[in-house]
Amino acid sequence: MAAIGVALGSISTVLVGIFSKFVELGPWIPVGLMGLILAISGPSMLIAWLKLRERSLGPILDASRWAINGRMKINMQLGNSLSQTAKVPANAKHMLHDPFAASHTARWVVGVLALVVLAALAWRWGWVNRVLPERMHYGYTASVAVDGGAAPAALAPAPAPAAP
Repeated sequence: MAAIGVALGSISTVLVGIFSKFVELGPWIPVGLMGLILAISGPSMLIAWLKLRERSLGPILDASRWAINGRMKINMQLGNSLSQTAKVPANAKHMLHDPFAASHTARWVVGVLALVVLAALAWRWGWVNRVLPERMHYGYTASVAVDGGAAPAALAPAPAPAAP
């Protein structure tokens, strides 16, 4: 236990010393950050540069988790074909619609049906009656009043046309 305590104490002392020196940099803190980044990633960048100078795709494919048994040397033709900018073929057609995109038709149908059901329920339960005029309320029956009295039970038949 004493060894672990001594180890943790020395590690924390080193970290506090580094942090205090870093804070003392003042306006030079960005330069210190860049130096710290270069100190950490500089060796790996140097190794990558040396590997890529061999003109071999092996390290790149290994980093991508591709299994390669041998070295794949890059000759001039392969290097040129890998580093060219892609060109659109002459007979290509420009399409604004992606034919392989996922279809959202079912989503729209379900959404519209849900809105229709919600609107019907709101109409049925009278939530819409607060907004709409009375003649549009659910269960509204129009009654026609004649001279301020009650509505007639039945309308009189239309008069017969006059004989010539």
